[in-house]
Amino acid sequence: MRAALVLATGRIFFGEALGSSGEAWGEVVFNTGMTGYQEILTDPSYAGQMVCMTYPLVGNYGINAGDNQSEKIQVQGFIVKEAALNPSHWQMEKNLSRTLAQAGVVGIKGLDTRFLTRLIREHGTLKGAITTDLEQSLPALAERLKGWEPPQDLVARVSTGKVFSLPPLAPANTPDVFLQKSGASVGPAVAAGPEIPGDSRTSGQSTVFWESTVSRESTVSEKPTAPEEPTLSRESALPKGSEVPSGTGKPTDSKTPLEPEAVDGRTDPDPGLDSGTDSGTDTGTDGEPFHVVVMDFGIKGNILRAMQEKGFRLTVVPYSTSAEEILSFLPDGIFLSNGPGDPKVVTEGIATIRKLCGQRPIFGICLGHQLLALALGGDTYKLKFGHRGGNQPVQDLRSEKVTITSQNHGYAVAGESLKNMPLRVTHLNMNDQTVEGVRHRELPLFSVQFHPEAGPGPSDSLYLFDEFAELMQQRRAQHAS
Repeated sequence: MRAALVLATGRIFFGEALGSSGEAWGEVVFNTGMTGYQEILTDPSYAGQMVCMTYPLVGNYGINAGDNQSEKIQVQGFIVKEAALNPSHWQMEKNLSRTLAQAGVVGIKGLDTRFLTRLIREHGTLKGAITTDLEQSLPALAERLKGWEPPQDLVARVSTGKVFSLPPLAPANTPDVFLQKSGASVGPAVAAGPEIPGDSRTSGQSTVFWESTVSRESTVSEKPTAPEEPTLSRESALPKGSEVPSGTGKPTDSKTPLEPEAVDGRTDPDPGLDSGTDSGTDTGTDGEPFHVVVMDFGIKGNILRAMQEKGFRLTVVPYSTSAEEILSFLPDGIFLSNGPGDPKVVTEGIATIRKLCGQRPIFGICLGHQLLALALGGDTYKLKFGHRGGNQPVQDLRSEKVTITSQNHGYAVAGESLKNMPLRVTHLNMNDQTVEGVRHRELPLFSVQFHPEAGPGPSDSLYLFDEFAELMQQRRAQHAS
């Protein structure tokens, strides 16, 4: 079946339909990743967008339910040069085209995606439509796109609608002594607890949780055969075995940032290549796992898994949860997640974060980074074409080390807006010098623009979870004395 990609600029690309038939509108963006297409498809940060993959061959290892980052495909449309017809991988359950079709997502293949990427870099993020209805006037469709505005309620669409809790886990190489100290489940070495989206390490003996709120454990000796049509739900995409705690949930233009200041009197981390290796679970000196409340603005399953494997006990709440309710869970720290869209429209979340500042240690990533800056009086702006891919170089200005990061965002914190604020710039993007991280001069809070958990992408920045644990331990020590 023939299909067309129509841009608001009037340019029209013809190709073959990929996935469902029909028509979809969205912002056309590009991602430079060579792999990780399934994580991209299911990342809530892509809600409302049509993703063009710059790498020419996509889908060559198929799709499996274990790599989903949320309960469904989140993109509005998918654009590739070539989609693999006969993918091969031992975990594969179905191919890319079938997955898109079952999800009702319209895609297109056979385009010159690198030329399309150059157009986006030249004009900025473009409004576009993928359609299989070629009988209509496509120039007229381009005219209609000019007056169309993308939806503004994206965070409300992707955030969880209920409060749920997740237990601490431990990585496969963590000694039992760490597990016993942290309170994490001690089980088979390969998978010591609930399976989580993006956790593709499961092989051999594993513990499988079949229910979302009432767990039923079954130990098997081989990887279970996946159903032919795996059904995705919020609970199936996020870690299994969760409990609902007490309390109710309410449902590149480069701008020059500030010159950073040295962090006096503290030991700088060494985010080298080895720093991405998980060093085990993080608990307080009293042996109790840190309790983190996660504000869900569109979180990926891999981020939750990374924190669980650091030994954190998590309570995930909707983005609209009040500061009072968050504090009622008595957390050691608060995590601000990634998410889609313009941070300035998430006014409810900004107001809540402002109330939480100074109450607990706070760590924000991606959209959470932008929301934290706005809550403290900073400003954000839209990048010309954003940062999307697993190869963005970022320098930690405290150690001067450069790490390669995974990113997915179209907005950035304006460096000049931080001049009279109690925030210091800690990280810069080496490609365009945009702000990639900030830290408060007095309060225990910090944030980064990138995704430190590597889903997909490099794991160079996992050390940031250790910094978060250090802040929580300092608070515990202060309140224990």
